[in-house]
Amino acid sequence: MKSPGRPLRILAIVNLPWDSRLGASRVWIELAKEWTRAGHTVEKFCLTDAYPRGIGFRRQVGLATGALSAKSRGLRSRNMATAST
Repeated sequence: MKSPGRPLRILAIVNLPWDSRLGASRVWIELAKEWTRAGHTVEKFCLTDAYPRGIGFRRQVGLATGALSAKSRGLRSRNMATAST
């Protein structure tokens, strides 16, 4: 990986626990390792950082589902307003 002239500061925000056994988290973990090897500074903020004592599986699913629901609601509202004009 070719790095730019000066090192970057990268913040990885992941809405999952920082656990290499999980597919999406593992991708971020591997990216962070590669960026660090390339000389960049990588910090992360994940679900484990936000809730250090942990939250139940149902609550994790609820957080992800709620965010997706809110985003899709906004997209539907914009598309419906565009279609009616």
